[in-house]
Amino acid sequence: MDRIIKQDELSDRMGVTRQTLYNWEKNGQMPKRFKLAKDGRAVGWLESEIEDWISERVAARELEGAEK
Repeated sequence: MDRIIKQDELSDRMGVTRQTLYNWEKNGQMPKRFKLAKDGRAVGWLESEIEDWISERVAARELEGAEK
């Protein structure tokens, strides 16, 4: 079963603010969160989706470096 990463953990892990996570998500730059509770106060991301997203960003950086 995939692990769920809550917002504060993801913010710490990425070294960015919660607002930055929100902006990236809003702009389609990262996977979307999902509600853990019906009221929407608790949210999380699937760890596998975050790991895939990070891997894609690293690959894009390496591709940019190879093109220069």
